[in-house]
Amino acid sequence: MKPKEADIILLEALLQTPNSRADYFRIKAKEGNHDPITFYKDLSEAYQRIEEYVNTDDMRRWGRDEAGNPVFDKQYLFLNEYTGGRVNGSFGRENLLEILEPLHEFGLSIKAAIESKAKTGDEPFRNSVMNDRTEINKYSVWVQEIDRYPEYLDSINPSAYELKKCLDYIQQWKSREFVEINNLLLLNPTMTLEEAKSEGFKQLERVAMLINKRVSKTITKEPTPARLQSFSWTGSQPQLVALWQALKDAEYIDPKTTEKAFTAIFSGEPIDNSLSRVTWIKKAQKSKQVAKSAVIALFDILANAGKIPKAETTNGAELFRKLQSCFCDEAGKPLKFEHKHTSYSKENTDLLQQIISSL
Repeated sequence: MKPKEADIILLEALLQTPNSRADYFRIKAKEGNHDPITFYKDLSEAYQRIEEYVNTDDMRRWGRDEAGNPVFDKQYLFLNEYTGGRVNGSFGRENLLEILEPLHEFGLSIKAAIESKAKTGDEPFRNSVMNDRTEINKYSVWVQEIDRYPEYLDSINPSAYELKKCLDYIQQWKSREFVEINNLLLLNPTMTLEEAKSEGFKQLERVAMLINKRVSKTITKEPTPARLQSFSWTGSQPQLVALWQALKDAEYIDPKTTEKAFTAIFSGEPIDNSLSRVTWIKKAQKSKQVAKSAVIALFDILANAGKIPKAETTNGAELFRKLQSCFCDEAGKPLKFEHKHTSYSKENTDLLQQIISSL
């Protein structure tokens, strides 16, 4: 199978529900009359290519940290272009688990099939897989990713409970002589079972050391999150009031939103518990979900019109955090933003542009 073909099959799994993606790989292997192990290797190599790409710096998108040092965003894969229109949206490092977990499950099913045929009697492995498949898949994926990319721990930002749980699993696997050997055997067919177990044991030791370092760091120094500031309005006060009224009239924000609540998110003051989130009610035409892309469009247009500083919209991660602190849905749940929401439709762009131009 050609590399690009494997890449597309891997990404097309995103069109399936999360629980059916591993089955999708099995179906594609059968449809193409592929040897399962070879097919799994091809998909694993495709994952490695995609993973490497989305973990590289995008030199066009960057911001600065608290010390003023440049911080670059990571690359995104634009799926429509890459897959020839088969899949839409964008794919970043935060989406890796969406394809890695089903790929890992697919590998486990091949391993189980091989063991069943060979009757190896690897009972600890089978028992551990059957014990809690979902949780074991999660922490097994962590072991692989942390060993390959130690910074993966930063990207998933695990809780203290999750770190302890992962260490518990590592200790359990080591004590029961179970190690992550399925990927090692599948990717290295010349490796013996004993060699795979030895390497897997070393992998668990490496990952446990990295997790313990993070636990120690968390205990000795609790990170102090950077305090967010609300947006800085650079237009006139009458223009800000007019924007509040226009967004209510156009049914972007809840008509019950008070002038005080709306203008507070443009005060330039630090965001604290006294800030009331503005309820965003605009829905996307197709999905009928909250039109988060319209929120991004609003602030992009405001920045381009000189109503807020452009610097407040250039750092994507900080912008998303700030918007989450300022807006909620009709149920009162804070809006969470992703890179895909930066692609907004013409319907919202034209109307919002018209509103802001009329201020």
